[in-house]
Amino acid sequence: MEHLDNEYWEMPGTLHASADLSPDECWALLSTRRTGRIGFMKEGSLYIFPVNYLTHDGGIYFRTSEEGELGRAPLGSSAFQVDDVQPEAMAGWTVLAQGRPESVDDEDLLKTLWGRSTEEPWAGGFRTRFIGFRPQAISGRRVGTA
Repeated sequence: MEHLDNEYWEMPGTLHASADLSPDECWALLSTRRTGRIGFMKEGSLYIFPVNYLTHDGGIYFRTSEEGELGRAPLGSSAFQVDDVQPEAMAGWTVLAQGRPESVDDEDLLKTLWGRSTEEPWAGGFRTRFIGFRPQAISGRRVGTA
């Protein structure tokens, strides 16, 4: 492997910087986007689906079909990721939330969520089940030029 002989291979990019995001910064960035990805394990396989979402009171919520993979599966430990990439500036950020999604059954919360302005799910069919994701851990990173 040629690159292993190159003394500069392990050095960080010139004038590039990265910084961890605080939980408050992560939540602020989550609220600026509408599409993220939910990842979960099912029967030994990893699934990752894009979802349209909204944030509310420390939770991440998205709609799905009751018959679909997300509506039927007990999701267990899962991860939710949102990011922004600006290739021309060689910059961006990513937020990763980890926790256990659950179906939303609380009627007051459902009224609140249905009353919020959000994009329709991109997938076809009836997407009437709200899944709530209250992260047990949230982290993020911002990268760009220094």
